Amino acid sequence: MKKNRSQMLSLRLTPQLRAALGLLSGLRRQNLSRTLESVIRETLNREQVKRPWLFNGYTEYMSLAELLGLLWIDDEIIFTLRLFYFFPEGLGKDEAVAAKTVVDQPGRYRGTSSILWGGLEEVVKKDADMPGFDLDAIRRDWRDLMRYAEFLRRNEGLAVSFETFLTFESA
Repeated sequence: MKKNRSQMLSLRLTPQLRAALGLLSGLRRQNLSRTLESVIRETLNREQVKRPWLFNGYTEYMSLAELLGLLWIDDEIIFTLRLFYFFPEGLGKDEAVAAKTVVDQPGRYRGTSSILWGGLEEVVKKDADMPGFDLDAIRRDWRDLMRYAEFLRRNEGLAVSFETFLTFESA
C-alpha cells in the first residue's frame, strides 16, 4: 500500500489569524496548505535549540529544522525513542512515559537493533553508550505502553509498574 505524502491536520484559528493566513496565501500566490507549510518550515529554520550533548558539533545551538532532519524517521516508535534520548522536551507527556518505560525495562526491551542510522550515527559522539532495542517487542507492546502512560497521567500520584498495569489490564 502506498503511503500518503501528507497528513490531514485540523486546527482552530481566530478569525483575524485565519484572515491573515488568507492574505499571506494571496500575497505568495499559494493555497492555504502550502502557505502554512512554508511558514512552519521558515519557523523551524529560524528557531534555535541547544545542540543535544550527545551530538558532535562545534556550535552550542542548531536549528530545529536541522535537529528534525537528523532525528526524523517515518516510524513513530523509533522517532519517539530518538526524541527521548536527544530532545526529550519535544515529547508529549504520554510519549515520554512510554519511552522511559521502554528504557527502564532492559530485560523486556533490550536487543540488538540500533536507533542510530540514516545519518544519525555520524553525528552522535562515538563514546555515547546507546543501547540496542528489541523493536519487535516494543512494537508489540506500544499500544499497551501508551495506555499505561495515559493511565498514569489520569491517575497522577498513583505508583503502578508497567507489569502490574498489564496484569490488571488482562484481568
